[in-house]
Amino acid sequence: MTEEKKWRPKKYSDERLSELAVSLKKWVKEKYRKNEMGYLAEWCFDNDFNTRYFKRYCEISAEFNDAYEFAKDWQEYRIAKGGMDKSFDSRFAQFYLSSKFGWNPKGENETVADAIKSEFGRFLIHQETLRNKIIED
Repeated sequence: MTEEKKWRPKKYSDERLSELAVSLKKWVKEKYRKNEMGYLAEWCFDNDFNTRYFKRYCEISAEFNDAYEFAKDWQEYRIAKGGMDKSFDSRFAQFYLSSKFGWNPKGENETVADAIKSEFGRFLIHQETLRNKIIED
């Protein structure tokens, strides 16, 4: 096998992308029910899926894109909640939410916890919708 072919990305059928979408949502719901943190890379390793493929396959499969957005929303919620209830270091939560999800950093006179609370406030309505999706399925 040549180097060029060895590293060529996999191509997934619509059927396989549908299976992966179901698997990803199931994984999120399982982590939610167990109150565990999960990283998308973990799911990727378990499913032999390269993390760099998300963008490519989200563009061609609405179902897979929906599952990916669902997983990202859950991850954002879980990290914000962890920063609030102190299960995660609040500075880590602030950094991660700022870099991955565009949350605004704290103002000059705000504590890290206050910054997370202010951003978390706008997220609560969205989180309730996510929680209802998990419970409904």
